[in-house]
Amino acid sequence: MNDLIEIPAGNEPLPSLVEMPIAELAPIYFDPPSHYWVEDSRGDWIKLGETNVIRRLKAAGLRGRRILDEAISEAEMRLIEIQRDCDVAYAGPLAGHFKGLHEICGKRVLVTESPKLIEPFRGKWPTIAKLLKNLLHTAEADQRPYLIGWLKVALESLRSGVWRPGQALVLAGPRDCGKSLLQKLVTEALGGRVGKPYRYMTGGSDFNGELFGSEHLTIEDELSSRYANARRAFGASIKQFTVNEVQSLHAKGKQALSMVPLWRLTISVNDEPENLLILPPLDDSIGDKLHLLKCNRKPMPMPTETAADRKAFWQTLIAEMPAFLYHVENRPIAEELRCGRFGIKTYHHPDISAAIDELAPEMQLLTFASTPPTEVLESTRRPARLLSWKAPLSQTPGLSPTRRSCSRLTM
Repeated sequence: MNDLIEIPAGNEPLPSLVEMPIAELAPIYFDPPSHYWVEDSRGDWIKLGETNVIRRLKAAGLRGRRILDEAISEAEMRLIEIQRDCDVAYAGPLAGHFKGLHEICGKRVLVTESPKLIEPFRGKWPTIAKLLKNLLHTAEADQRPYLIGWLKVALESLRSGVWRPGQALVLAGPRDCGKSLLQKLVTEALGGRVGKPYRYMTGGSDFNGELFGSEHLTIEDELSSRYANARRAFGASIKQFTVNEVQSLHAKGKQALSMVPLWRLTISVNDEPENLLILPPLDDSIGDKLHLLKCNRKPMPMPTETAADRKAFWQTLIAEMPAFLYHVENRPIAEELRCGRFGIKTYHHPDISAAIDELAPEMQLLTFASTPPTEVLESTRRPARLLSWKAPLSQTPGLSPTRRSCSRLTM
């Protein structure tokens, strides 16, 4: 079929739309090698292939067929102009950035989704208040100011779009005390998007593209490592996520790019020694980058026995979030808690920091060195073998859980 259009003699062709500025047509961006992004009727960005883009260009009035000796049609010419002038290095959601065109690290970036930040307003939040008091008010300290200050700084960064470092927030406590529930509330406060970084942080994957669409990165009940080197490597990843402004985005099948996501990281762990092993040793390089909060197990502010109870509880918490966030954003951080770098000083609950210190490699060695020889003998009283002393030590009756854990760690 001939795709040329014959122009009757004496008639002049209409002015070419190729001469019109691209801005007069609906914005279209080219995401190499073969995708395009356009806005739909709701203002959301959708990804299209070349055929659909040409169809849209023709619907906008550009000719899809060639005239006489034209090498390509008007629609195809516009497509080339879009590829040349409207290309982007990255298109997709980007933590902490609202949808639209941005320049980040010298690259043109199309952010296709925005975080859904809750609009705060003055009001009461009794259920959240009781939940936080039960969870974070311990005999040693009221830890609520540290949580609220940490969240305040994170929200200021998100609302302004300006990156600021922020400590990782560790919630350590008994099973089923509400740690994960608090993490879910943090997700809602930070825009409703959550990513799971543990596999990438521990070398389980080289690809981290899915993390860049979430403001809140969470680690919950992950398998811990007994090896000190693995724990220190995890600590190095925590430092990278909390204090490095520029991060490397590496999606599968794509070239790595430098981006500036606005992230906050939370970690929830049970407080048994074997679970605390997920956390790195608290040396000088990592200690100030971790809040260590101890969580209590107390009754929830509302019934949670049935699915209907839990749904009603969650709906009540969500209904109170605007009032709670108004309190967070309008309550100044106390002078004695302020920190120039992070906005809020780092806090370590003494029980949690002591438990982590006991798991440090040096403490494990001291534990072994101070253990009476009779404790490392098997029940048959056979001499302990040099290379297998850890197993009988970990099974010794009366040995504390921490000592048993320490004995395993040095394997």
